[in-house]
Amino acid sequence: MLISDLIENSYRHHTARGKLSWARETWRIWKQHILPIIGDGPADKLSTKHQELYRSKRASEGACPSTINRELQALRRAYKLGAQHEPPMVSRVPYFLMAKLNDARKVFIDMNTLGRLRSEASRHSPWMRCAVELAFNFGWRRGEIVGLKVGDVDLFDGSVRLQTSKNGEPREAPITATLRPFLEPLVLGRKPTEPLLGQSLGTFSYQWRAVRKLAGAENFIFHDFRRTSARIKRQVGVPTSVIMELQGWKTEAMFRRYCITSREDKADALRKQEEWEALRAKSAAAS
Repeated sequence: MLISDLIENSYRHHTARGKLSWARETWRIWKQHILPIIGDGPADKLSTKHQELYRSKRASEGACPSTINRELQALRRAYKLGAQHEPPMVSRVPYFLMAKLNDARKVFIDMNTLGRLRSEASRHSPWMRCAVELAFNFGWRRGEIVGLKVGDVDLFDGSVRLQTSKNGEPREAPITATLRPFLEPLVLGRKPTEPLLGQSLGTFSYQWRAVRKLAGAENFIFHDFRRTSARIKRQVGVPTSVIMELQGWKTEAMFRRYCITSREDKADALRKQEEWEALRAKSAAAS
């Protein structure tokens, strides 16, 4: 049994369960990274040395530890699914040592940067401009947005439906007046089965990097839209439960991990406390 057999089994497993973004991402990671570095050897021969080689090579290519972890997790998932297969495709699941990561990224996109990204996205293409607006409004993940089909957008009903997500559950969001002009050109006159943005995940990532560079926003990543969107919703008083449902967090622990409360939020809280104390002292002095 080869490693490629496990990857193909994982691809079929996710596809059969409607997790198309997982299936595509697993296949992309395999073809672009794992196969060129580790190769397609016997599945039972994968060792810690192979993993160390992979980490070293990907790090030299500029991949961050979290990205390397995610790629190896796709391989580990393929092994686990192979072990659950009847009959089992592998005799054992190798131990995968994941790099210890620092605290979750705490970067938010400021309004000036957002303006530049919107401007460069408009110059690039209608689909890139739409992707930026979807990310900012809905706070959905890159793979979820790129995986949308034309049929997932219902202009009559006024909704966008995500058929599957990272947590395996569908999600739906209303089309706002701001978002509609960007969606309509990508929907009208097209077949429901066509990709909404007309791009694969790999192509989209390449184009996004170009837009980000032109906007002078190379320090920001697409996922920063996710926490920025949640933070703004929270600041304007949207309940945590609604934000979690709209953006796809199952637990409050995961929601908190995104550091939706920024340092500025905490400073504002302390300022309000000081104002309250000063007002109380003034009242006491007056009496």
